[in-house]
Amino acid sequence: MGKQHFVVELRKKEGKSVWQIKAGSFIIGDKPAHDKKPKIVRHLDQISRYLAQQLLEPIKDRLYSKKRWIISPDGALALIPFENLILEKQPVIATHHVSYVQSLSILALLKQREELYQSLENRGTLLAMGAARYELQGKSIDRQACNKAKRAPNFDIETMLTRNQADPQRYQRAFKALDITWCNLPRAEQELAALEQLFEDKQTLILKKDQATELKLQSLNQNGILTRYRYLLFSAHGYLSPDAPALSAIVLGQLNNTANIDGFVTASEWPSYDLKSDLMVLSACQTGVGKLMRGEGVMGLPYAFYVADNKNTLMTLW
Repeated sequence: MGKQHFVVELRKKEGKSVWQIKAGSFIIGDKPAHDKKPKIVRHLDQISRYLAQQLLEPIKDRLYSKKRWIISPDGALALIPFENLILEKQPVIATHHVSYVQSLSILALLKQREELYQSLENRGTLLAMGAARYELQGKSIDRQACNKAKRAPNFDIETMLTRNQADPQRYQRAFKALDITWCNLPRAEQELAALEQLFEDKQTLILKKDQATELKLQSLNQNGILTRYRYLLFSAHGYLSPDAPALSAIVLGQLNNTANIDGFVTASEWPSYDLKSDLMVLSACQTGVGKLMRGEGVMGLPYAFYVADNKNTLMTLW
């Protein structure tokens, strides 16, 4: 979804609008009282410029000359895409490299990891997995229902996961309760084909369709293959659980799974994997979101990859 359509989509899907009131701040919801002099927001550039004015303008002289920004945001600031804020009449990303870290202590550890990985030898270039099989060929599916929960769970997922820690299938039960119909991603195969051309004649391993499964990923991990690649990429569905970060997952193949293999590689499972990657790319929905934890930033998939010894993660908030 392009940012220029965000406000329109918000009104259409949720029945809410974005308003700027006389104090200069923004609110989402019904139209505020007349004395607040509300003006409807039709373009996100208005919010972007406002946030840049509040957050970046006061330190612009010290900040703008630095081409690389490493941001360790706190609280709700962790959910702001600073690279899209408009400063000096253009988005920050047009002139700066922006990355994020959960805390300064983690930044120090990442520096040590960078030095260690530079000394590794005989590493492959890219391991990519995607275009997984989510649906049976020829099966009739309501495309409007794709990748959406058909019904809200009638229980608190976070409480269920906490109380049933001894149950090895608790995550599988949670996803079953969400009752999500996962549909094939037609563009994923094109993405992997483009990668094959881009990394031609280099050490690559590209796994798709029947090979894009959690079982295959576990086998790669157990045989030490995941540690051999500098870049890892997943072109797949992603699931966000802001209330239960451990449930956030990369969704791999959903056919022919077993009781112990459900196809959801959750944030709670990733720390059991052994990586030595310089960069993990997640071409999947909502992978950049998680739960805010005081003093530690956003806890979700990126943090899980860090624990698994990945160095950098490229992801999306879509």
